[in-house]
Amino acid sequence: MLPKTESADHVDWVVSMIQKHADPRRRNGADPLRIVALIENSTAMMNLKEIAQSGKGHLDALVVSQD
Repeated sequence: MLPKTESADHVDWVVSMIQKHADPRRRNGADPLRIVALIENSTAMMNLKEIAQSGKGHLDALVVSQD
């Protein structure tokens, strides 16, 4: 889970860490590591489309939290 995701940059940073540190079999391909991004504020809602389109195959879901 990626808490307080406000922009695609947050997701892209996690993807860069996956590319750098994960087992090569989990970086890309049929079984990539998956990211679940938590959408927790209005900034994230404004950037929702950009966030949803990010992740390079790693973004699996968005969870919207409302207070």
